[in-house]
Amino acid sequence: MSWHVTEVRSVALEDFDERLRRDRLLAPSDQRQMEASLRRDGQISPVVACLRDEAIVLIDGFKRLAAARALRGFTSLSTRLIEVDQQ
Repeated sequence: MSWHVTEVRSVALEDFDERLRRDRLLAPSDQRQMEASLRRDGQISPVVACLRDEAIVLIDGFKRLAAARALRGFTSLSTRLIEVDQQ
């Protein structure tokens, strides 16, 4: 995949690999607040991901992803790619 680090691209909601989700807490009230924010203001900042084994692994933005999936009209999120090591 040709994607330069720090470049922002639109990524389909179903294309995110959420293997790091287990390290995040998502309270229902947090998701409702994020849904309200996305509905009112749209996506203000990109989620953050890295590439691992050709997968787009979400690092930061789990609340935004969950909220976007819950709302109609969102099919993708702006995503910034960063380079990180496995740890």
